[in-house]
Amino acid sequence: MKTSELSAIEFSARFGKDKIIPGPFSYFLCDNGLGLIKDNIKKSIEVLAAAEISHVELTLEDELALLSLVCGEFSEEIIIPKHDTLMDYEAREKSTSRNQNTIWGLFFTFIVICLVICVYIFR
Repeated sequence: MKTSELSAIEFSARFGKDKIIPGPFSYFLCDNGLGLIKDNIKKSIEVLAAAEISHVELTLEDELALLSLVCGEFSEEIIIPKHDTLMDYEAREKSTSRNQNTIWGLFFTFIVICLVICVYIFR
């Protein structure tokens, strides 16, 4: 399903003036006759069918195309390396354990300092 962006005037000529909403909206026309109103702030869409179309079934591909229109192209947030060796894994493990040991060491040092202060005050 291909979509093309329309101006508000072109969209109102095809779907009616009552469908035009003031604000930050984009209007699209699909090749199967559906109209889309995209809210650019909320990242949501409203699907409209023209009066001459009685019923339009959306296929899974059509739904994915509409979803990518709203959300943008899919991209992975986590980059997984294509080749991961044992040495890479060990380096990551060593780095994280070093950070964790530092945090625990600082925590216990703080507890010991608090205990020493309490003993000094209440002696």
